[in-house]
Amino acid sequence: NALKFTTEGGQIIVKVVSKPRELLEIRVTDTGIGIKEEDLGGLFREFKKIVNPETLKLNPQGNGLGLWISRSMAKAMGGDMTVSSVYGKGSTFSVYFRKELGGNQRRRISIVQRWNYSKTS
Repeated sequence: NALKFTTEGGQIIVKVVSKPRELLEIRVTDTGIGIKEEDLGGLFREFKKIVNPETLKLNPQGNGLGLWISRSMAKAMGGDMTVSSVYGKGSTFSVYFRKELGGNQRRRISIVQRWNYSKTS
């Protein structure tokens, strides 16, 4: 979704972070179109598609299943998926998974990847 809803010149940042309580977070932040506050509540429902001229232009074929499937998979693995967004500024989606570490070994994991989006000919 970050790729679909971030226009040319925008940024997408993917960060993987070790969290307390044996969780691993994968966070995707974009400078895309964002989501209106009134649309956030039902965003993870099956067949929920935000319909407005801007979303239809950027994603005319979506069916409203992607976020529902993603969150269902995260929950099936003992995690969850959350969103925060400011309309016109961008969104952050976080997926949390349980992590398994062998023995008493503890590791802090932090990976950041940043992309600048531009169309190619």
